[in-house]
Amino acid sequence: MPKLGLITLCLLSACTLAPDYPVEVLAPPLPAAWPAAGAYELSWVDNRGRTGGLDLPVGASCWLWLPRGGEALVELTLAVPSADGSTWRSQPLGALYPADLAADGRLRPDVAGGWCSRLALPLLRSGWRLANFNWRRLRQELQDRLPDPWVLEPSLFSAVLASGRWRADYLRPPSALFTILLPVWLNGLAGGEAGDRAYPASPGAQPWSLEAAAVSGLLLPAGSWHWFWAGHSLQVEVRVDGQASWTCR
Repeated sequence: MPKLGLITLCLLSACTLAPDYPVEVLAPPLPAAWPAAGAYELSWVDNRGRTGGLDLPVGASCWLWLPRGGEALVELTLAVPSADGSTWRSQPLGALYPADLAADGRLRPDVAGGWCSRLALPLLRSGWRLANFNWRRLRQELQDRLPDPWVLEPSLFSAVLASGRWRADYLRPPSALFTILLPVWLNGLAGGEAGDRAYPASPGAQPWSLEAAAVSGLLLPAGSWHWFWAGHSLQVEVRVDGQASWTCR
């Protein structure tokens, strides 16, 4: 497995701020939901307010210097250029340090860890100790209850968790789903073909084809949903009454 050395990573991750504990991070294969890519964008933030980032090849590993006795969040995101020059970014794979350290001392970011990371981010920034919560149990609950955790927005639960009022039964799929018909103008996008797949931002979701969506529509809950399709970034906003609006870049 390819690795980035400690000295190289130290420079890339701002080791001038004196992080003090080396932790190996393993980049998994790309989720089946995402388009082909050679590397992830790795980013991390710790409880001291330090941040860092680098490109990490898919299937490779690298070392991060993380605070001994402290806490940190590590995320892997897919970034794909869009037709208008902007960048489409996925939801992250993630891991919490030290909660997600494996028996071998490594971090292996995954789907549930990415959701937990975004839930934990406001708490980490506020100075709340992540060790106050059982993250391993939450991971298991996510895997048992939600095939795709990103049907729920994690940051909405941060205050509830910090107050000690968290309950596992919050992890319920949205009860209201709406059939969202594909806009006619999507058929005319440059570079798009009927059989092309639209790739979701969520690593736990499923891609869909223009052809199938044009016939039966998409079944979506209220919220903001993102895909990458034929060089374009697609976003649909679904209101609580089922009305939808699309944006394409």
